[in-house]
Amino acid sequence: MAARPRDCPAVAVPTRQRERLASSIRLQFEMMDDSAAARIRHDTFRDLYFAERSRRESIRGSIGVPAAAVSFALYAFLGLAQRVDLDMLPGHLPTFFLVGLGLVGVALLFASVWRLLMAEWLFVYNEPPDLEEMVRLEGDVRRMCADDGLDAERTREALESRTRDHLTAGYYVGYQRYVAGNTNSAGHRTWAVRLVFLGLVCLFGAVMLLPVHLAAGAGP
Repeated sequence: MAARPRDCPAVAVPTRQRERLASSIRLQFEMMDDSAAARIRHDTFRDLYFAERSRRESIRGSIGVPAAAVSFALYAFLGLAQRVDLDMLPGHLPTFFLVGLGLVGVALLFASVWRLLMAEWLFVYNEPPDLEEMVRLEGDVRRMCADDGLDAERTREALESRTRDHLTAGYYVGYQRYVAGNTNSAGHRTWAVRLVFLGLVCLFGAVMLLPVHLAAGAGP
């Protein structure tokens, strides 16, 4: 069987066809990658947005626990204060520590109330684009496509792409704001719980000294 001459052009045509086919396939994969990346960004920031919004409500719900503890602690302090005889100050050392612990505990409780107020104050409310904004965007995209002479299929693709990107941007902005607000509120809530705990410890110490104070006051 005779060998094919090296300068035979029969191989050149399939080679150019393969190059054009490979270029077309690469372009299709690039378009698919861009579209897939856009969908991934949209789904990711949408999920993060709603997760942070749920986290905001969770933080708000947890604020009620230290708030209830503060109310009960202040009620207990009022009962304690009614039984303390301040005439024994400053000579009686247990009474001095009792009053000091009570005042420190109340100061810590008021500080925790301030932290709770700050936690509520710093909550962020951010909503995605509303219907009016989406309709206005659709009208702008349709006018742009009509000016460029795009057909119905290309117009539909442009509408889908622009709408998805607009929503993605809205979710991203809302997510960033929610993260900042929730982080600050969560920090204030954490400090409120710590201050309530320390205040209760001080009030507990004052209550433990109350029998010594009453015994000294009832003495001969």
